[in-house]
Amino acid sequence: MIENALAFASTTIEVSITNADDTASITVADDGLGIEAADLPHVFERLYVTKLVPERSESPSGLGLAIVRELARAMDGHVEATTSASGGAAMIVRFPVVPLPVVDDRSVGQAQ
Repeated sequence: MIENALAFASTTIEVSITNADDTASITVADDGLGIEAADLPHVFERLYVTKLVPERSESPSGLGLAIVRELARAMDGHVEATTSASGGAAMIVRFPVVPLPVVDDRSVGQAQ
């Protein structure tokens, strides 16, 4: 997601991590041209490349965000693309928060 933001950002990339309602979210947002509304539902599909591609040395493969989607799914997460506050693109990955096991302090340090 950061690699895509680097390719499309004009000047700024913002990465944030939040935790609310038993969900942890990672957001990568840029201030680039954004993603066309017609492209938003497809950006995580394998081999999908938007027509709005910045000039860069390598050509896009359409695999990066598909890999992000599969990794998120493998960890019971979900990923979505939207418009950032600055009008660029924002990619948000959400994961369920797994509660830590309760440790009985009385048993810590005791020989078995």
